[in-house]
Amino acid sequence: MARLFNKILVALPNDGEEAANIARAGLAIAKVHEAEARILNVITPVLEPSSPAIRFAAADTPIMSVAQVSEPTIQSRKAMIDDILKQYSPEMKADQTVRAGHPAMEIVSESESWGADLIVLGSRDRNWLERVLDPSVSREVVKKAGCAVLILPDKSR
Repeated sequence: MARLFNKILVALPNDGEEAANIARAGLAIAKVHEAEARILNVITPVLEPSSPAIRFAAADTPIMSVAQVSEPTIQSRKAMIDDILKQYSPEMKADQTVRAGHPAMEIVSESESWGADLIVLGSRDRNWLERVLDPSVSREVVKKAGCAVLILPDKSR
């Protein structure tokens, strides 16, 4: 009998407690389905001025550019993932990757390039202003993903 899920992408937020809850659930699902698991954390780069003095030049000159994510930041996120894996699934091997960019776009891109059958991610409880100013990552992933998506509520609050 064919397995329902062969590859499960577990997208972790930056909050350690919430990330641990999502990882625990995603890895448990992977274990039950005897599926490969990949842990993903997306770092959202900040915008910074494209030069020390903000220029008001021609319209085709960018005023802001995406900052490079520092190596210590990447290593910190990888260490967080390692700690979660040791704590919640020491017997299960899971790939891990850290990407920089817009979270929803990076989650969907990683799921497509890796061939995920299921994406597991969380959803934050947000007020109306946050929903207006910052679209939901989980909602964007559901709309754009080419596979099943499991959204877990934030249990840390």
